[in-house]
Amino acid sequence: MTILPETGAEGALAVAEKLRALLGEPYPLDGALARIGVSIGVAAFPHPEVRGGEDLLSAAAEAMKAARRAGTGHVGRFDG
Repeated sequence: MTILPETGAEGALAVAEKLRALLGEPYPLDGALARIGVSIGVAAFPHPEVRGGEDLLSAAAEAMKAARRAGTGHVGRFDG
């Protein structure tokens, strides 16, 4: 989990996309090129359906599930 204070939803999505792209780059491992795939969920506060910490964690979990359903290499966003 990463918390980005003073960052709105659009900024958090931009960070998530950068992380996804960077982590998706091939890297050398035991003489071969390896790749990892990531799925990232983004939730932001304030949001009409997010009233506190527990709601924010639930929203982030929903966003992550959406990213996983879309397949490896996706960023999901909690939209409520």
